[in-house]
Amino acid sequence: MRDDFTGRSEEISRIENTIRLGESIAIVAPNGMGKSSLLAELSRRFASEFIFVPIDLSGITNEIALLEVMTRESMKAAYGAVEFYPPEAWEILGNPRLRRTVIEGIRQVSVKKFGTRFIEFSAQKMVDRLADTKPIETRAEIRMCPSCGSPLKWVEKYSRHYCYHCKKYVPVKRTVKRPLRSLRDSPPEELVCPRCRGDLKFVHRYSEYYCEKCDRYPMMEVRKGTRDTLTSEDGQEALDLPERIANRKVTRVVVMLDEFQEIATFENPEFLADMRKRLEMHGNVSYIFSGINNQFMYSTFRAKGGPFADFAYWLDLEPIPAPLLQEFLMKKFDSAKGRLSMEAAEMIVGLSGGFPDYAQKIAHELWHTSSTPSVAQTDAVVDSFVRHRSPMYSVLWESIRSPIQRRYLLAMANEPKVPHGEEFVRRHKLKSRSHAQRAAKQLETRGIIKDGELVDPMFVLWLRSATYA
Repeated sequence: MRDDFTGRSEEISRIENTIRLGESIAIVAPNGMGKSSLLAELSRRFASEFIFVPIDLSGITNEIALLEVMTRESMKAAYGAVEFYPPEAWEILGNPRLRRTVIEGIRQVSVKKFGTRFIEFSAQKMVDRLADTKPIETRAEIRMCPSCGSPLKWVEKYSRHYCYHCKKYVPVKRTVKRPLRSLRDSPPEELVCPRCRGDLKFVHRYSEYYCEKCDRYPMMEVRKGTRDTLTSEDGQEALDLPERIANRKVTRVVVMLDEFQEIATFENPEFLADMRKRLEMHGNVSYIFSGINNQFMYSTFRAKGGPFADFAYWLDLEPIPAPLLQEFLMKKFDSAKGRLSMEAAEMIVGLSGGFPDYAQKIAHELWHTSSTPSVAQTDAVVDSFVRHRSPMYSVLWESIRSPIQRRYLLAMANEPKVPHGEEFVRRHKLKSRSHAQRAAKQLETRGIIKDGELVDPMFVLWLRSATYA
């Protein structure tokens, strides 16, 4: 177990059993409940048994971007960095559109949400690496058959490349000396970049021409069209890629789609239905759909007629029990040669509502204040933590335009678990009980409240502090 992870033994056991049964699961919880930490711990514990593909959908706004990141992360999880792909990987990645996605998408920002260390590299670095390779080592580079496009095998005995698909040796490329060109002469058409008209360099690893000035493989775009074009065949190939990897590796693949509610922003209303049709055909891949507990996740996975209804088990992530979380925080202080009193630990866990992410962040800030904090110092750190989150809550507050909904939130923050009778309605100026019920339903749809209570405990403290005024 990692030092910064506690609890969730029942949840991990349930997810593990679901994966081993070949099923999928949908995990829903508000922000701060530790969904991403749970997925990271799951992949850490069972890394030797399954291939985990972590995909963060934050910022993904259309299906093209989703399928591209799904392709890159699936190949990365199975084979590592692009420059070290074995011939087997390129054989699986047979679709030209998907190959271009991987090669031209290598300029990526590292995603650290799941705690996985990704190496960032550029096309220029890869070309430099190939250029610096010794002649004898170039024989091991991945080359493609000019006839069928399959990976070639270097036969040392004959110093030739052999194609098992065509069942013949590839003709040796003869070098022909060309006369020096004058300044007026233009280079041969196949060696000119269609974008900048500069000279191209042929990269044998990918059997493609590369432009150092544009830092891309422009001939791919010329032959295959623009990057924004995605055919239905390409989409099916991208969705089926984890299944092909599982079959080749003879290992179950687990695709973890975090922040799944972001798909709600996609313009194509049929994408989810089409996606399910493909995923249902995968017998060696399990899917974990993780998202915040809002109306989209419920209507997608639990509502009758939803696009993924009855496709995945439903796991509603609950707060960690107070005694367990308190003990964890106290042990963390003890391991760092400090001391957290039981009273201070109870205050942290109580105000954080049992949200592990909130509790650990408050404890972390408290440690920087004192290794043996008092209750007063703990209270001050909690206030500082709430102020730090104030901009985010201000945006949420401004997005609520209804005066009734605003007054209802203030009432729930200041009088939690109070019956919503006529006296409650009159005291908080909610007009009538029907107005209050309608406001509650609308706020629940947005995931702000659940079962008659505010979901985010820090939002409760922010409302009580009157910083919204």
